[in-house]
Amino acid sequence: MHLLSAHWLQAFTLFIPLSVSSPLSANSKRQDLTLDTCAQPRAAPDSRCWSLANIPDYLNNETTGWIKTTPICEDPTRCCGSDEAWSTCFLRLALGKSGQDCTTVGASACTKTSPLDPNLHPSIVPQVRYTVITIYGIHDFYTTYFTSLKLALAQVSPKLTGITNLLYPNNQALASSSPQEIQEQANQLSAVQEKLGNISDKFRSAIEGNLKYLMRDAESFARFADTGKFSNDKPPLETNDVVKALATTLQTYIVSEFMRQTNWYAVPLEKSTKEEYDARKDPSKDPIYWSPATLRQYRLAQKGEVTTDPSTMIGDLSKWADLPLLFDGAYNCTAQGQADGEPSVYSNYDGTLDLSCPSPIPVRSRIASLPLEEVPPLIKVKEHPSETSLKTPILTGTNPNPNPFSNLGTHGECERCSQSWGFGGAEMI
Repeated sequence: MHLLSAHWLQAFTLFIPLSVSSPLSANSKRQDLTLDTCAQPRAAPDSRCWSLANIPDYLNNETTGWIKTTPICEDPTRCCGSDEAWSTCFLRLALGKSGQDCTTVGASACTKTSPLDPNLHPSIVPQVRYTVITIYGIHDFYTTYFTSLKLALAQVSPKLTGITNLLYPNNQALASSSPQEIQEQANQLSAVQEKLGNISDKFRSAIEGNLKYLMRDAESFARFADTGKFSNDKPPLETNDVVKALATTLQTYIVSEFMRQTNWYAVPLEKSTKEEYDARKDPSKDPIYWSPATLRQYRLAQKGEVTTDPSTMIGDLSKWADLPLLFDGAYNCTAQGQADGEPSVYSNYDGTLDLSCPSPIPVRSRIASLPLEEVPPLIKVKEHPSETSLKTPILTGTNPNPNPFSNLGTHGECERCSQSWGFGGAEMI
């Protein structure tokens, strides 16, 4: 289970509009933005400069791009090292000094305090400035995710005993239990704790792996930063929102995993309105869950010995899991061919979690091919998704497509390594 998937990172746009005092001043400011403005070190970062300076072409043009024309040699003042991440090399040449490295989450060596090298050629200052700003912005994004994961675990861990009792209802009060029963209960709780630890480790590894990949692959970096999402001075996400979403995802996954292990499954039924669902016969005895997210109904059942009445189980589940995420997510896992398997969760650039397949509960259906449902994100987005950018897999099961994160390259082969290009020449416009 990787936190990365073979799918390209389709980012959720979080473009934060400029705050303005009046329509007139807003129009004036937006029309007056120039490359000269983008180059000013004291000017507030503006997302529009990413496109205005054409950063993707500056970095990755097949003929003149920085990746193609920067030499690979041992001279740190004008070259990249043979095994050096492009972003580390870029920061060294842009700032005129070594020491900055943003390939690691939470790195103390990734700070925004250093100004650009004053010897940069004026024609490339806007491009250099906004590439540097974006490197720091993406690093902050993944560091926020990493920090939020620790806080989310602190929220979920105290609930594990309650989750264990829900999924193993034969547990009795310790006072009336035999030593064997007490040990069995301890083993059950330990298994839930171990599962949470495993899934958390995979989240951490994926967050770190995603950052490292983008900092070592300039083309994916440029696609992920599409339209300048990380090129302003405002954080791309709120820590509290990410903590809540990660906690919900982790907790729902734990519940669904142990439902699978205790032989629970769901049967997808027809879609209906809430009124139609409420009007069904004897709802208190009918173990059907209706999803407000997709309008689909699900009948909950347990194979073999029924340990809890399914209708009661649906009510109890609502205390411990996000039910649309649990049922619709399980439906999508089955539709994607990942029934009884490991889930898929994607982190989008603004912090939303694209929960396309987060629940391993089996979904039994006579339909040969199930249509995918759209599971709403857990964190609100400020704009519509971008169709051209990427999404970062956070947790993925098996996928037949090759994983774009499996081979971490550095920068492209230098086509003119005998020449000193770097940042000093006007040729790098």
